Amino acid sequence: MKNKLKSYLLLFFIIMFLSWNCSSFSTSAVTQHNFAAKYENEEKELNPKYVLYNLTDSVTRIYFSLDASELLYVNNTERAEFTANIQMSYCVHPLNFPKLVTDSGCVILSDKKINGKSKILMSSTDMDILKPGNYFIEVTFKDLNKINSSYDLLYLDHESHNSCNNFLLKLDSTENPLFRNYIYKNEKIRIEYYTKQHSKLFVRYYKSTNKLAPPPYSLEKQNDPIAPDSSWWINYTPKESIALEKEGWYTFNTDSFSNKGLTVAKFQEGFPKITIPKQLLYPLRYLTMRDEYKSMDTAVNTKKAVDDFWINNAGSQEHAREVIRIFYNRVASANSLFSTQIEGWKTDRGLIYLVFGPPENVFRTANYETWIYGSTVENNPVTFIFNHKSDSFTDQEFVLERNTEYKLNWITAVDFWRQGNAYNLK
Repeated sequence: MKNKLKSYLLLFFIIMFLSWNCSSFSTSAVTQHNFAAKYENEEKELNPKYVLYNLTDSVTRIYFSLDASELLYVNNTERAEFTANIQMSYCVHPLNFPKLVTDSGCVILSDKKINGKSKILMSSTDMDILKPGNYFIEVTFKDLNKINSSYDLLYLDHESHNSCNNFLLKLDSTENPLFRNYIYKNEKIRIEYYTKQHSKLFVRYYKSTNKLAPPPYSLEKQNDPIAPDSSWWINYTPKESIALEKEGWYTFNTDSFSNKGLTVAKFQEGFPKITIPKQLLYPLRYLTMRDEYKSMDTAVNTKKAVDDFWINNAGSQEHAREVIRIFYNRVASANSLFSTQIEGWKTDRGLIYLVFGPPENVFRTANYETWIYGSTVENNPVTFIFNHKSDSFTDQEFVLERNTEYKLNWITAVDFWRQGNAYNLK
């Protein structure tokens, strides 16, 4: 197994090259790792972010970043300084042959603490990709001082010339990759394409949609193709700044035929939190009757209508305040965890997370994700399976396997919310 490291200095990030035997890093086709802690936003969990970029037809670079405040810095008596030590390990698997490992490696980094300085640590390493195809990458990120780790599965398209992994997204103010697929107000972007042989990009624009995911028991068809609201060509260079003026999402391609490519979203101000009265109303569609929701939607004062809904159901302002806090914290968490080209709470995983609460157990394979509520047989566990959708706008869309048997669970949860209580399916 070989170690490969290409690193970048960012905000006083000091990287030490250390030799390491990575042979102990093992993998399995179906991981038994429980991802539930990630969905509970526990403070003990590391939250690294990753970007995969195809440098050539045979090499993919994995960028990774982490907030230094999540690491434990310990006193190095020899140097009279506090240092953090981290390890990033990876294994590459063909999507169709998940037991096969085509490349693996690990990187060990050290960072010196500088008092009063908050910083984001960033580095990268290159992976060998033997031939064109679709892959998934198992990544383990460890704080070696704290004996704390984070485990992730990443998807890599190293086949299509319009793969999202052939594009590197940056803000116009930095040379570092952007570790999110959305931008804030007034942010401009730059795009790098791996072959650097194109002078134009084809852009499609899609307006923001208020269409929600159907309830888990609904069997209605959902896969109607979405047509762009407008499209155009732009002149392109890697140094060219691009402004995205409207809320919605944009796709960038090297031709006008492919539906694949880079997707960049522009959400409402304040995202992932909700600060606009109308945005407070939209998630209530899951909990309200059609006429009830319409009445609030057409109210002169939307904020008052939303507050009245919660207070009337909770029975008091004090109790309503607590239920509101839990509900909209879940909305914000779903946005952070599950956003694709649309806000996270509107996705299938966001729907279940918002109404039923964080799952007790989460397991993933290369092709699907399983959520389990209720840890014992006596509790009648409820299981939701989300299949990874490889032909979507982003590589983070998972589609729920809906079943009419979920109807009782759904009705129970909605009734509990409407009685003025935060619901957790256990």
